[in-house]
Amino acid sequence: MKKIAGCAVAVLLILLSASCTKESHSIRFRNNYSEAVKNVVVGPVSFGTVLNGRVSDYEPIAAGNFSISGVTLSGANMYGAASITGKGTHKWTLLLSTTGKVWLQDDETN
Repeated sequence: MKKIAGCAVAVLLILLSASCTKESHSIRFRNNYSEAVKNVVVGPVSFGTVLNGRVSDYEPIAAGNFSISGVTLSGANMYGAASITGKGTHKWTLLLSTTGKVWLQDDETN
């Protein structure tokens, strides 16, 4: 009986610790560039067209490496790559600067 109780406690502790280390990531796109960007895609997430000065809604995304792409209204290609990692809940913003530079920012981690 003690072995069964000990095993049950061990399984319970493993399940509790596993639930505390779950990952939940979401990402949005902020366009600070001088014109809209069409067909914004970040890994498997498609944001469509994001107007200049606007921010998309957060969308769920899995951790890992991903590509970034889009096209400005004048036809310039936006491309790059980034990686998301981390335990817990993360909210990320992919920023397109006024100069066309792209970078990833961790907005919130829980």
